[in-house]
Amino acid sequence: MRLDASTSQPYETVVHTKDLLQSAYKPIAPSLEALQAFLPTALYAETRSAQDMIAYLFSDSGKRIRPALFFLVSRMVGYMGPHLISMAAVCEYIHTASLLHDDVVDNSPLRRNKPTVCARWGDESAVLVGDLIYSTASSLMAETGNLTIVKTFSYAIQRMSEGELLQLETLFHWDLSQETYYRILQAKTGILIGASCRSAGLLGGCSQAVCDDLAEFGMKIGVAYQLIDDALDYLSPESTLGKAVQTDLSEGRMTLPVLLLREAVTEAESQKLDALFQQTPFSQTEALQVVELVHKYRTAERAIEEAKQVTDQGLAALRRAFPDPLQHGPLQALVGALLTREY
Repeated sequence: MRLDASTSQPYETVVHTKDLLQSAYKPIAPSLEALQAFLPTALYAETRSAQDMIAYLFSDSGKRIRPALFFLVSRMVGYMGPHLISMAAVCEYIHTASLLHDDVVDNSPLRRNKPTVCARWGDESAVLVGDLIYSTASSLMAETGNLTIVKTFSYAIQRMSEGELLQLETLFHWDLSQETYYRILQAKTGILIGASCRSAGLLGGCSQAVCDDLAEFGMKIGVAYQLIDDALDYLSPESTLGKAVQTDLSEGRMTLPVLLLREAVTEAESQKLDALFQQTPFSQTEALQVVELVHKYRTAERAIEEAKQVTDQGLAALRRAFPDPLQHGPLQALVGALLTREY
């Protein structure tokens, strides 16, 4: 991602990012089309309201990062079996259900430039439809007859819940350690992407060592993805990001751009921040003071540099499992698109 040095704002267009993703998705385009048709039809709901919410949730394709990685890993390991589409749906279902619950917890009004389900239908409906999606995902993974796959995703859901609880416990904690922050990232985003990649290896009959490397690759890519997401909360205009900007800060989520300020600011600025974080929730004026420091010390850009390093670690795990670069060229193309995205 390139930034204009004078404004600290992205100057490349969103179209460029979409083009990168579309190019990376070309090898798996038919699978993604089949998935898009499958997602709303595999969810059985008797009530009209649930049917409306399901149609609303899956009316557009979104980025589909998790199933895309699943498809590319499946392609690399040679799996094109009967569970290809349904397991890709599991990856997307678990992610979607977690977002439904997260939006309720965070009281989020927007998701992907659209009102959230909880904003349109209410918190109770959003939680229950999320539960419906989770249960459908459980049924689909059980149909593979592979207990290791079931355990992999069950553990991922457990870790995701623990990550959200840990994040809630540390809201507005200016003294949050980077170690704890990375634990939250691993649980919130990394673990499910790692499970998506591991499950493709399991379906393809890969060894445990190779599946472990695939899971590590996915975990690192997920952490890098979230690092960039956290940085974009300070760098992207709301129309580009698809949600309200600086929501992390206003809701007390301590992300790397803020945590890096501790080692960058002057003593006077540090004292000012100490006092500010004790007065929660923030006013808009107080939030802007933090944002100005993030821009002054370019800590959001530093978070993006950290994402590049974590991505390299993930690619190293991939190369360890598959030394031939021709095997994972399409995966690297997608990883490159994710690393340079602006939304």
